[in-house]
Amino acid sequence: MEVTTQERDDKRKIEIEENVSSFLQLKRRIGLVGAASFVVGVVIGSGIFVSPKNVLVYSGSIGLCLMIWVGVGLFMLIISLVYAELGTAFHHSGGDYIYIKDAFGGLPAFLVVWAQAMLRTPATRTLKALVFADYVDKVVSSTSCSIPRSIKLMIAVIEILTLAITNMISVRLTTNIQVFFTATKVIALVIIGFGGIVKLAQGSFGELTMGFEGTNEDFTVVLAIYSCFFAYDGWKAINNIAEEIYQPKRNIPLALVLSTLVIMTVYVLANVSYFSVLTKQEFLASWTVAYSWGQKILGSAAIIVPISVLCSIHGSSNGSNFGVSRIMFAASREGQLPELMSYLHVNSLIPTFSIAFSTFISLLMLLPADIEQLINLVGFVTFILVCGTMAANIKFRLTMKEYSPVFKSLLLSMLGWFKCSRILD
Repeated sequence: MEVTTQERDDKRKIEIEENVSSFLQLKRRIGLVGAASFVVGVVIGSGIFVSPKNVLVYSGSIGLCLMIWVGVGLFMLIISLVYAELGTAFHHSGGDYIYIKDAFGGLPAFLVVWAQAMLRTPATRTLKALVFADYVDKVVSSTSCSIPRSIKLMIAVIEILTLAITNMISVRLTTNIQVFFTATKVIALVIIGFGGIVKLAQGSFGELTMGFEGTNEDFTVVLAIYSCFFAYDGWKAINNIAEEIYQPKRNIPLALVLSTLVIMTVYVLANVSYFSVLTKQEFLASWTVAYSWGQKILGSAAIIVPISVLCSIHGSSNGSNFGVSRIMFAASREGQLPELMSYLHVNSLIPTFSIAFSTFISLLMLLPADIEQLINLVGFVTFILVCGTMAANIKFRLTMKEYSPVFKSLLLSMLGWFKCSRILD
C-alpha cells in the first residue's frame, strides 16, 4: 500500500511540474465550443432580462432605446476583434489586467485587478443572484404566494455558494455546465424573439410605433448606455482564461466573433419582441420584463420563461465565477495580490482561494441589495476597463516591436477608441 501511495504521489508531482515553465501555468482544457459557450454563457445572463428597463428609463423613447442596443452591440463587435487580436498575442490568463500591465506598468494594472476583484465581478455576481431570487419568486408566486425579502436574500446566498462549490470541484464540470445552460438560455431568447417576429408578421407593432417620442436629451442617456454595457458585459471574459484554451491563435478569435454576433442578434430580437407585446407602462413596471412578456404571450405556460431565465442567470454566473478567479490567479502570480490567491488545489489544479475570496466579497455586496446601483457600477467599471485595454492595444502597435498577433485590427482599434473618447466627452 505504501508503494502504491508513493507512486501515486510521484505521478501527481510530475503532472504538476509539467505545468510549470518559467512560472506556474494552468492546463489547456477548453476547445472552440467550450470557449464560445463560455462567452455566450457569461454574457447572456440577467442583463437582457433586467437592463431593458433601465435602458428605456434613461433613454426615454423606444426608438433611442433600440438604437442604443444596436449601437452598443456593434461597438462590442468591433472591440471583440481587438480583444481577439490581444488574445492571440498574449496567451496567459488575466485579460485586461495582463494587457494594461504590459502596456502601462504595475500601478495601473494593480488598480485594474482590484477593480475587477473587489468591484466589478463580485457586483455582477451579486446582481445576478438577486435577479435569480426575483425569478424564483415569480415561479413560486405562480402557484402560491410571493416570497418575503429575507427568503429572497437566502436564495441569493445559496446561489452564490453553489457557484463557488461547483467551480472548486472541476474545470470539466464547470465547462459542461456552461455548455448546457448556454443552450438553454439561447433557446429561451429565440422563443422570445420568435414570438416578437410572429407579432410583427400579424401587423401588431405595439409600442414600436412610438418611435422617438419622449426621448431624453440630457446626460441620463449615458446611464442608458452604461446599462446596455452591463447586458453585453462578459464577452471579453475569454481573454481571462486564454491560458486554458488549446489552439488559442485559432479558437480565441473564432469564439469571440461567433459569440458576439449571436449575442447581438438575440438581444435586438428580444427587445423588438418586448416592445411589440408590452406597453411602455408594463415594461417599466417590473425588473422581470421577460416574465411580463411570457404572461401576455404564453398565458398559463408563462412559468417556462422564469425557469429559463433561472438557467440563464446560473450559467452566466458560473462563467463569471470561473473567469475572475483566473484574473486573481494571474495578478497573484505577478505579485500584485497576496500569494495565497495563486495557490492551486493539488488534485484539480484550480485556484480555490481566489474563488473563495471573490465569493466572500459577493456575499458582502448582498447587504445593500440595490439592483439599479449595481447595474450602474458594473457598467461604469466595464467601460473604463475597455477604454484602458483599447489604449494598451494602440501602444503595443506603436512601441512594442515583438508584438506579433495572428491578425491585426489597428483600424478597428482606432475606431473603437475614438468612439470611447466621444462618449466620455
